[in-house]
Amino acid sequence: MKKTILLIEDDTTLQELLSQLLSRKGYSVIGCRDGIRACEYVAKFEPDMIVSDLNLPGYSGLEITRIVRANSAFSHIPVLLMSAHPGRTPGIDATKAGADGYIAKPFNINELSDKISDIFSRNAFQPDLAAS
Repeated sequence: MKKTILLIEDDTTLQELLSQLLSRKGYSVIGCRDGIRACEYVAKFEPDMIVSDLNLPGYSGLEITRIVRANSAFSHIPVLLMSAHPGRTPGIDATKAGADGYIAKPFNINELSDKISDIFSRNAFQPDLAAS
């Protein structure tokens, strides 16, 4: 069964390109361009992973991560944040917010795909604490 990724990116061209490339890698992709709608989509579609830009209209990627982590129905969903801001700070902020990973833009699709696969693999070996 295909894994579903909620891709949150406000740059239309980049979102379309990433959606196509991730689809070719075997993922089902749901696109969204703002943070408020993204939170609605998490509840509506219950994706297997969220891949989000940091800077978005509405809620930021950090805020989306915090909202997802605070909701027990969705806190298990892995979150990968991405940003074009250079330096360590965005990655540290992503980790503090509860993201499972961070990737700096620009990146190549194989790097993104590898990061997504790694996060799925890590989460597959973690026990479901909610079921205990």
